[in-house]
Amino acid sequence: GMTTSGEAVKELRARMIEDKISGQEPVKECLREILAEKLHVGDPALNLSTKPSVVLVVGVNGVGKTTSIGKLANSLRQQGKRVLLCAGDTFRAAALAMDGGADVALITYETMRRRSQAQTRFYLSVVSAVRYLLDGKLGVASVSQAQLEEYGLKPDATEGLVDFALTVDGVEVSVCLLEMKRGQYKASFRSRSVDVNDVAAVFGGGGHVLASGCMLFGDLEEVVDRVRYAVYQRL
Repeated sequence: GMTTSGEAVKELRARMIEDKISGQEPVKECLREILAEKLHVGDPALNLSTKPSVVLVVGVNGVGKTTSIGKLANSLRQQGKRVLLCAGDTFRAAALAMDGGADVALITYETMRRRSQAQTRFYLSVVSAVRYLLDGKLGVASVSQAQLEEYGLKPDATEGLVDFALTVDGVEVSVCLLEMKRGQYKASFRSRSVDVNDVAAVFGGGGHVLASGCMLFGDLEEVVDRVRYAVYQRL
């Protein structure tokens, strides 16, 4: 914040005079030392002894919070831990709802778990046809407009499908290809360790290290081949 920045600059000026520091690099090094001293808060190790454990990440815009969170989440998952990422606004909204007498358990069930019979049949038809490529490291699910029409569903019914393949042993990257119109697919990527932001960027998309998306053009098999090659290069 402003207060800490002002204190750091004041300390830097004092040290420059006292230690007769001049030149761009020596001044930068002195500033780094000052900031490191201010950021020292004791043992930096995570205490994950509680169940559940909560890791709070705060910071101003543009300092790399999302990237760091993605790397931390990946590291914890590789240790066999289950990770849930949640924005602070979500907790705030939940707290306000509870204060107002809302049944949070019921809301969770209605929004996250409840499915109609049509949604269930649709979900099963998609996950049963997932393709496992690159020696099982890449899982590809595809959804056509014809499938949505068959079950009377809208595109939002595909929410969560991309996460399914990551529950399968050996899968490192999962992608869900949603047909938007003939020759155009919306690709959603999820990953355990591969930087899928980098994969999506190949096709003009982006997102985060472990979750990203983009638009791809061509017939389904061509799109699958392009995705497979892009992931293959980053495995």
